[in-house]
Amino acid sequence: MRESNKPFKEEALSSLWWGMSIKSFKSHYKGRAYKGAPKYFQHLYFPFHGHRGHAGFGFGKKGLYIIAISFVFRIESIYLTQGDILNKSETILKELILRYGEPTVNAPWNDEIRKFNYIWVLKNTIIQFPWDGLNAWGIQFRSIELDPEAKGIIMEIKEILNNEKKM
Repeated sequence: MRESNKPFKEEALSSLWWGMSIKSFKSHYKGRAYKGAPKYFQHLYFPFHGHRGHAGFGFGKKGLYIIAISFVFRIESIYLTQGDILNKSETILKELILRYGEPTVNAPWNDEIRKFNYIWVLKNTIIQFPWDGLNAWGIQFRSIELDPEAKGIIMEIKEILNNEKKM
């Protein structure tokens, strides 16, 4: 394992690194993950940034390449309102900025678009914290080298940044 492959600054993910094998994952991961689809593990009720979510860990030919955490829209049996989600998101965003710096792409909530999307491009990781305003809310970590979709995401980010420069 190369130290540079340990991109996660959250305690819940600190034992993981990009490219780790399923065997290494099973021996190093401290949470309760169970096998879902082939080469995919899930952790229900994953504690993350002071909230509970559902985590998925995807493995390819070269090992771990994506971690996706989807947040639950309720606390106990009470569903969150849009305002609750935005308040919790603000707290999570501040924590992500403390850990990873300012986002590379910043598309904050506004009443016209009714969604937000923050993306960090780091040395070997893309982090995305989006909400579509409806039912998809979470954080994704992707390996730039191992995720088959990462190069396309990087190209989209470059296009967004070029368009912002033109304005």
